[in-house]
Amino acid sequence: MLIRYCFFILIFLSFSVQGLAENTTSQLKSSKAWKSFILDTEKEVMAVASTPCQQCAYGETLYLWRSPRNCSIQYMSILGRYGGERNTSKENLIAEGRVDERRIHKFRYVLNLFSNTGLYEIAFQKFSNPQGLLQDMVYGRSIFFKIHTKLNPIFLRFSLMGFTASAQRTYALCKKLHQQHQQNKKTPLPIDPFQDDEEVEYGTF
Repeated sequence: MLIRYCFFILIFLSFSVQGLAENTTSQLKSSKAWKSFILDTEKEVMAVASTPCQQCAYGETLYLWRSPRNCSIQYMSILGRYGGERNTSKENLIAEGRVDERRIHKFRYVLNLFSNTGLYEIAFQKFSNPQGLLQDMVYGRSIFFKIHTKLNPIFLRFSLMGFTASAQRTYALCKKLHQQHQQNKKTPLPIDPFQDDEEVEYGTF
């Protein structure tokens, strides 16, 4: 299950990073600290919500992704620009997230470095309490991440002002994309890799 998920999410997000680098976006709408839009690449169309990190040195941005193959699932990742002093490692892929003063959520992540764009990406995986984190984000003001690396941990803070409205809009956009696919019938939607699995908490929250 985990191996199959990692393969899927690496391909999924590599298309996403390429699309973001090329600014292939449409229907952009701002809601306080968050933005929602449609990301259109050559191989994937997604509904996305994002917010920039507050006082971060590498321009990190928090992204939520919805694919029309299954609009009920949200994927979350952080993108930023990396330098030589960024001590990231694929050997210790543990992170923690906390909304305001609420409970701490622990989860795993996959680290991807995109040398052609100078971006690094943290793709979050298995959350200890997926629905609990989402509920905290809906009612919170800020979310804090502690990304454990080989040496020093990375601390990131993102505002949640406008999160709920943007998250709801990505769902509506995703459903619209799904309907368009069904009507056009030009490009069949890929098979949902989670449809035969019981542990759908992988990659969702």
